[in-house]
Amino acid sequence: MNHPRSIAIVGGGIAGLATGFYMRERLRALGLRGDVRVYEKESWPGGKIQSGKVAGCLVEGGPDSIMTQRPEGIQLCRDLGIDDRLVPVAPINPAFSILRNGKPQPFPDGFRLAVPLSFGALMRTDALSFGGKLRLARERFVRRRRDLDADESLASFIRRRCGSEVLDALAGPVLGGIFSCDPESLSMQAALPHLLAMEQKYGSLTKGMRAMAKELCEDDGPPPAFVSFPEGMGELVEALMATLEESVEVESVVRSIEVPEDTDGLTLTFDDGREDVMADAVILALPAFAAAALVRDMHPALALRLDEMPYTSSATVSLGFRQTELPSPWAFKGYGLIVPPSEGSKMTACTVFTKKFPDRAPPDFAIIRVFIGGPGRDNDVDDAPDDAAMINIACDELHKHLGIHTKPMFSRVAPWPRGSPQYTVGHLDRVSELERLAAEVPGLFLTGSAFRGNAIPGCIREAKTVAEEVIGGER
Repeated sequence: MNHPRSIAIVGGGIAGLATGFYMRERLRALGLRGDVRVYEKESWPGGKIQSGKVAGCLVEGGPDSIMTQRPEGIQLCRDLGIDDRLVPVAPINPAFSILRNGKPQPFPDGFRLAVPLSFGALMRTDALSFGGKLRLARERFVRRRRDLDADESLASFIRRRCGSEVLDALAGPVLGGIFSCDPESLSMQAALPHLLAMEQKYGSLTKGMRAMAKELCEDDGPPPAFVSFPEGMGELVEALMATLEESVEVESVVRSIEVPEDTDGLTLTFDDGREDVMADAVILALPAFAAAALVRDMHPALALRLDEMPYTSSATVSLGFRQTELPSPWAFKGYGLIVPPSEGSKMTACTVFTKKFPDRAPPDFAIIRVFIGGPGRDNDVDDAPDDAAMINIACDELHKHLGIHTKPMFSRVAPWPRGSPQYTVGHLDRVSELERLAAEVPGLFLTGSAFRGNAIPGCIREAKTVAEEVIGGER
């Protein structure tokens, strides 16, 4: 397929919108004409990016910032001309605490992820026993893994390099929380390839992290880890919509995709009875199970494989309090508190949103975001009868762990049933198989968080890749 003239993108989350943007940019750069359309079933675009005002406070239903260590998100902001709007997260050290034996413990000073940047930092921490410290000190002498083709889990990787105690006390809770995953099954190749590369380059995470820290110091200190916008992450969606203009059609529910018998391309049919749409290329920027429903009649084998993609459910509960009604000083240090599954809590983490972004609320307000669900705790979201049940869970957990007794002045719930794809061991091999099956249908492409695009930067990277693949006509 060479230079398609009509391109349909199904799904208007960040993956779909970014794909539409880069598709149009590539067409323009090559001097080609093409009609790019994005179809979103909801009445608003942006997917999980949901910024809104409640009681004069700005709240986020999904991601509240962009990670700067991965460059694709910042580059999109530059491409949109909104990089001057970016604001950093307020600097706090340590950035977060971890609940251990019912008590919040600050993340060790002088550590990056699971390893110390100095011997002194290792000796000072109370997060590890003396035996755990000795095992971690030997990390620099652990041999590199030789079998580079075989995938392994995060748990296997950390145990092998740093020991079981570091996995249980530091790496597992932190990285498991970031990826909303079970460390025993999270694929290193899919989620954390930079750590695998560090092991091969330096022979040690300790040596690699210290080399990176030294480079950052030579560059006048590290940049902020996360950035956002004055009016929230919704600004990114608004900027994309401004460039795509009428190309995005909301409340457009695609019912099926078919291969017509008498012509090239693909046919999209809709639930509302509107006229079918013909497209030279169709990009599915959807959860795997939603993509499966659209291709089931056209390609049953592809649908079967898409349906096998595991997901977990979660919810974000934002609660607003008066500052005077909260513990002083705070019960934990940093922006947030990570709660490992071993603590038996229904809360996986919480963040004090107004510590990260103080200007998101009036000075006498504090916004706390409570995260519920995740691997092994899906039922707390899936079985909740309504938003009130999840608000009660959030309030009970804050009472139990942080001593917050007062009722919130406002609340907002953002439930995400089957919202987080699980990058289990062997994920990239399965994605390659999905891509091979999709390629059997000329003009059909897959993109988004279910495949190779974890988090906002990953979705943007894949959006750019699929735009080049479609317009370039190469499989």
